[in-house]
Amino acid sequence: MSVRNYILFIITLYILIGCESSWTPELENSDPKFYVLCELNADKIPSAQVVTTSGFSNGDSPSQPVGDEVTVLVEYVDANGDVKTSRLTNNTTNQSPGMYVNSGGDLMPRLQPGRTFDFKVFATPGEEKFSHIEEINATTTIPFVKELKDIQVIDKTDYSSVDKIDFKFEVALQLPDPENEDVFYQVVPQVQLNQGSDYVNINKDIEGKITIPLEFYGVDEFVQKNGIFIDYNKLETDVINFNIDFSLTADKFNTEINNINFVLNTVSRDCYIYHQRISDQHVSSQFSSSFPVVDYSNVDGGAGLFSSFSTSSKQVYF
Repeated sequence: MSVRNYILFIITLYILIGCESSWTPELENSDPKFYVLCELNADKIPSAQVVTTSGFSNGDSPSQPVGDEVTVLVEYVDANGDVKTSRLTNNTTNQSPGMYVNSGGDLMPRLQPGRTFDFKVFATPGEEKFSHIEEINATTTIPFVKELKDIQVIDKTDYSSVDKIDFKFEVALQLPDPENEDVFYQVVPQVQLNQGSDYVNINKDIEGKITIPLEFYGVDEFVQKNGIFIDYNKLETDVINFNIDFSLTADKFNTEINNINFVLNTVSRDCYIYHQRISDQHVSSQFSSSFPVVDYSNVDGGAGLFSSFSTSSKQVYF
């Protein structure tokens, strides 16, 4: 598989997970493999996206979502030393092809920080369609929860009118000290559009933009998916300033917006590097003379990402 086509696949798979739209990766004819994306979090029902290159021998498309012909398992060792296995069942729709979900819910209460999980994908016994594809394996350990120490609104400019909310903020976040651990964070700002409703993500669910002032560049922070990823180990200070702009028309909200909720995801190293490479690929694609960015995968026997993260949140009112 060429570097170009593999990059196209990874970027498209990433967009699918973030935007819930259908996709067909462009892959060359090569040894068929399973490609996966699964990120475990205690606050969400475990799910995984699985596609494969088919090898073309049976006239199938170059890449395709898989169904019941494939088995997806997550395993862990309990307190008694026994191996426990949860199966993710096929939940494919037109909007989410190749989707597997832990519909029984038995795995979600087990997603505890510090616990290690193994991930396996293989052809279901007795099914011939994908029996020629190698089983894949991956491992992740859920990071311990970290909480923001402090949030301060440094500056706020209100451009709102009768039919539109339009704000620009500068906010200082004090990140938690990892106490000599290698820690990676994702900061996701959110607002609440309606009283009593869930928070929605700025930069994905509503029109918005998140940036970091220039003095913080060069330490591997990058915007990806819903927020900004940070390698704490490369910071010279635990306080980082964020510039946040967002606007909403009157049909999008019916309550006064008076706070921002900051979600702090503590992510695994694999998760950080994977999304960093996607960010690098996006930047590289803007320049025709750039060298290709080497993809990142922590999956043995195939490609993709099996990772985990833990979540906390803190609000700042204005």
